[in-house]
Amino acid sequence: MRASYLRTIVSGLLVWALVFSTFAVFDLSGMDMPLQGILILLLMPLYAFTGAWFLYRKGARLPGWVAGVLATCTALVMDALVTVPLLEIPRGGSYALFFTNGLLWALAGMNLTTVWVYWRWRIFPVTATRSAKAFS
Repeated sequence: MRASYLRTIVSGLLVWALVFSTFAVFDLSGMDMPLQGILILLLMPLYAFTGAWFLYRKGARLPGWVAGVLATCTALVMDALVTVPLLEIPRGGSYALFFTNGLLWALAGMNLTTVWVYWRWRIFPVTATRSAKAFS
């Protein structure tokens, strides 16, 4: 079970790295923030799906909501440790501005929901079938 939690944390790091690098590329290109937000919102399900695939491909058994919460919390911790001090504060931002941004919470909710949906469609039917066969 510990391996599942560790893989979930790594999955959260993977999703954070994908979102962080996408924001960095968009920012370097001079794209304005509302357009960046729209594009990231469109890419987030793909990133979260990739993270969920990485997590569950080796047979992790964590329920989707647990994995989603843990992966999302991992990404939020990375935002607090890396994104805000290195990117937001030098631009005149703050932790308060960053963590009260609606886009951040929309992305966090989308990540959690996508991981749960992946688990529900790809993992849960298999484990439910195995459990049903065990009782037959």
